[in-house]
Amino acid sequence: MQLRLKGGSALALGIAILGFAGWRTATARADLDTGAADELAVWIGAEHTRDQLRGIESADELTPAKVDSLLASGNVTFASIRARGAPDDMIVRAEVLIDGRPDRIRYYRMSHDPMSGWRVNGESSAVLYYLHLF
Repeated sequence: MQLRLKGGSALALGIAILGFAGWRTATARADLDTGAADELAVWIGAEHTRDQLRGIESADELTPAKVDSLLASGNVTFASIRARGAPDDMIVRAEVLIDGRPDRIRYYRMSHDPMSGWRVNGESSAVLYYLHLF
């Protein structure tokens, strides 16, 4: 089967392809809704708290200052959060603030399901974020 387009048909198809590619590229970069940001904040807070708990050898080490530090480690906000991809397969770039102090920039793979909502699937990388155009 051969498809031959000439003149106006070829021009219309070319414009349609460019329009679709432009629309997908524009929609691939979006801000996340609050549900996704909340789920990501819970995930990062749990990671950070878990890392701090590994350093505690016994309950005798738990001073009031250490307990306050553990509680504050779950206080995660974002300086900026951006995403690329469709909701069913999205890579998120998050500038994380833990207890108001800047942490490193992190990349995560997330997905959305109408039944279960947002889910963090794990960490990703900057390379995959910038290559994830669609």
